[in-house]
Amino acid sequence: MFRTVFVDVDNTLLDFDACARESLETAFRDYGVACTDEMLRTFHRINDGLWLEVEKTTLTREGLYKIRFPRIFEALGLTLPAAEFETKFRAGLDLCAVAFPDAEPFLRHICGKYTVCIASNAHQAQQRSRLERAGLLRYADFLCTSEAMGAEKPGRAFFDACFAKIPGAAPERSVMLGDSLTADIQGAKNYGIAAIWLDRKHKNDPGALRPDYIVHDLVEVMEIL
Repeated sequence: MFRTVFVDVDNTLLDFDACARESLETAFRDYGVACTDEMLRTFHRINDGLWLEVEKTTLTREGLYKIRFPRIFEALGLTLPAAEFETKFRAGLDLCAVAFPDAEPFLRHICGKYTVCIASNAHQAQQRSRLERAGLLRYADFLCTSEAMGAEKPGRAFFDACFAKIPGAAPERSVMLGDSLTADIQGAKNYGIAAIWLDRKHKNDPGALRPDYIVHDLVEVMEIL
C-alpha cells in the first residue's frame, strides 16, 4: 500500500504550455514582436530537447538558461537580446499559474490519505510562487525541487534527498506521478518507486519503459489512489 505520493508540477498539475505561451507573448510584446504559432513550436522543440540534456546531466539548468533563447532566435531568424529576453520570460513564468481543472480535485482527494510531496525540476521560489497562486500548495506536505535537493530528476541523488527529507518514507511504499517518461517515470523505476505516467497528450507509447499505470487525466489517478 502506498504511503507517499510524489507529484510532478509542469504539465501534471500546472499547464506549462499555457504558461509558456503567456510568458512568451508578454516578452515578445516588449520588443514589438507578435508571437506566432511557429515561434511557439520552435520554443517547445528546442526547450524540450535542452531539458532532456539536463535530465541526462549533459547540461546544467543554468547552462540551459544561457543557450535556450540564442538557439531559438537563431532558428527563427530573430535578432533580440537573448539574455534579457530569458530574464523576462522566466519572470513571466514566476507569475503564471494555470492549473489543469483536475489538479485541485486530485490533490484534495489524496491530501490526508497520503504524504504528498511535490517533486519538480525547477527553482524552489518559482514553483512555490506558482503553486500558491494556483491554490495548490496547501495540499502538499513537502515541496522538493531540484534546486533545493541539489540534484535533478531522474537522478538517484534527487530521490535520495527527497527520502531524507520525508520522515518514514520508503521507495517500496511510494509512487511517482508525472508526465515525463525520462524525468518522472524512468527516475522512479530506477529507484524502485512505482510510477504513474500521466499521458495527457495521448502519446500512448512509453517505449521501453514500463510504468505501473498509464492514465490520461488526474481523474483516472483518483481511481488508483
